[in-house]
Amino acid sequence: MCLLESLNKQQYALGKILIPNISVCDGAVYVNGDSMYPILKSGDIIGYKEISSFDNVIYGEIYLVSFMIDGDEYLAVLPKAW
Repeated sequence: MCLLESLNKQQYALGKILIPNISVCDGAVYVNGDSMYPILKSGDIIGYKEISSFDNVIYGEIYLVSFMIDGDEYLAVLPKAW
């Protein structure tokens, strides 16, 4: 499910970014804050790929997680030590 689909909002592609040697991803978000410094810094861009099953989760990797609480959507980055 796309991050904005759960909010019933229309999504529009503003453009594409082509980065050599990077696999195709479903979208990208800006990092805001320093809680993951020095791995991720405020202003960095994270590319993400949506998965449909936790069977695809690899221990030791970093994951961007979307979840809903009381109708509000939140994003969190789970660090490698998770």
